Amino acid sequence: MINLLVLMVAFLVLSVIFIDRKSNIESNKIFMSKKHTTVLKGVAMVLVLVSHIGGYGYNIAVTHPLGAIGVCIFLIVSGYGLNESIKRKGRKCYFKNRIKRVMIPYWIVILISYITLSFSKDTILNLIQYMFLLKLPEGSYWYIEFILCWYVFFYFISLIKNRNKKALVMIVVAIIFSLLNLSDRVYVWQIVSFPIGVIISDYADTIYKMSLKAKKATIFIPLIVLVISVIIKKMPFVENNELGFTDTLCQITLSLSAGIFIVIIMYILYDLKVWKITSYIGEISYELYLVHPLLLSIIIKNSSAIFLSIFIISTILLSVSLNKICKLILKSNRNWLNYYLDLFH
Repeated sequence: MINLLVLMVAFLVLSVIFIDRKSNIESNKIFMSKKHTTVLKGVAMVLVLVSHIGGYGYNIAVTHPLGAIGVCIFLIVSGYGLNESIKRKGRKCYFKNRIKRVMIPYWIVILISYITLSFSKDTILNLIQYMFLLKLPEGSYWYIEFILCWYVFFYFISLIKNRNKKALVMIVVAIIFSLLNLSDRVYVWQIVSFPIGVIISDYADTIYKMSLKAKKATIFIPLIVLVISVIIKKMPFVENNELGFTDTLCQITLSLSAGIFIVIIMYILYDLKVWKITSYIGEISYELYLVHPLLLSIIIKNSSAIFLSIFIISTILLSVSLNKICKLILKSNRNWLNYYLDLFH
């Protein structure tokens, strides 16, 4: 946790320097633009990878919170992007598009894994359960189920035109959803991340005006919340009650404040050449998320530098291949797949 704070402070120093150097930032950059969100997805995926490599391969405790922060960023970007898409295009082909983007890559990974990798000992029944999310494979695939739930919720919530009422309903749904999934801590930790993305989209004009008036305060506020969350989380009465109410609340505010902090920092810094690599990673971030759990056994069995390199290279190559395969499948608007997906208009 202390290392996490040091990292955030380093980002803060950089951001303050660049805010002063780029005082005209609001005139030539668009908050949550395609370029910004692609870099964010790349950063989020790096955080998830570092968390899983450090946690499963090397048992490095300090990397554990990074995964939750990365997922938080993914969900914020998803909530924002989905709300913006509905503003522009409406709800036409809503579920069809979600299946295309989320389920088809997942189905391909599950099928290939069943044939060649870690699921090969499973029965056909297990495969069917995996395909329809009746049962989840080992790894980080809870995210698929989680985001699909929010897609369903949001389809109906988006019918509400008043943004204040919509925000209130989303928060109420989030609370109910978390109460129904108290046994699954990752659900509870991320329960407000998607709604925050939607709220940022709906209140973008207000947030933009506030940020112009208090540019540095916009960065300091999430950082202060992060510091307070870490301090409280490290207190003995909280640590001794791990997964209790206070600990859970601290985990939610920690992930959310860190996620929002990174969203803001990347807005300031995303056009720097140093972040180009994260932009490339962002382009295949979902594929990386799906593929990397299947290969973690490489570094779990042997955590040497050679096997770590094999894991990273294999994960990237398979993710790029999956990305290409999905694009080929979805390229034609008149293929057999679209015939069935049209049922979800």
